[in-house]
Amino acid sequence: MNKFFYATAFALVVILLSSCGGLRAALPDDRSGEVVSQPFSISSLEIVDGRGALRPLGWKLPMLAVRARTWTGDPVLGESHRSDINRIVKASQDPTGIPAEFKFTLRQGELMLYADAMIAREHVKMKGELSIFIPGRDFKLYLTSSLDYEIPTYNATEKHARQVYDIAIRNLCLEMVKQIQEEMGTGGAKS
Repeated sequence: MNKFFYATAFALVVILLSSCGGLRAALPDDRSGEVVSQPFSISSLEIVDGRGALRPLGWKLPMLAVRARTWTGDPVLGESHRSDINRIVKASQDPTGIPAEFKFTLRQGELMLYADAMIAREHVKMKGELSIFIPGRDFKLYLTSSLDYEIPTYNATEKHARQVYDIAIRNLCLEMVKQIQEEMGTGGAKS
C-alpha cells in the first residue's frame, strides 16, 4: 500500500506541474516583421504621445482575486516604442519616392487587467493616427487605426500585459502603413 500511495502522489504531482505551463496566456501575433511598400521617401518622422495625462501602472496584484477588480493604466510611450515605430514606418519607404513628412500620434494606449475568483483578462485598447504631408504639392493624408486585444488567462501579470501592449503598438503602426498602401494603390510586401 505504501508503494501505491507514493506512486499515486508522484503521478499527481507530475500532472499538476505539467499543467502549470498551460496557464500562461498566449501573446497575440507580432506582425511587425512584415514589410509593406509605400510610395514615399520619409524626409522626417515625428512621433507624438497625444494622450494627455497618463494613469500610472505599478499595480499590486493579489495572488488570487476573491472579488472582481479592474486595474487600468496608460504605459508611457518609451524609447523602445519610438524605436519600433521608427523602424516599421521607415522600412516601408521607397528611397527614390516622393519626399514626405510623417507624423505618428498615439491617441489611445490603455492597458487594463480584470480579475475575479475564476479568471483574469488582459485588455489593451490602442488608437493611433498617421499624417503624411508633401510640402511641394500641398498634399495631406490622415489615417487612423485602432486595435483591441483581450487575452483571457488564469494568472495575469503586469509584465505579460505590458508584452501584449508592446505587440499592440507595433501591430497598430503596421496597420497604418498598410492603409497608406491601400489609399495610394501601391504594390504589396517587400522581399
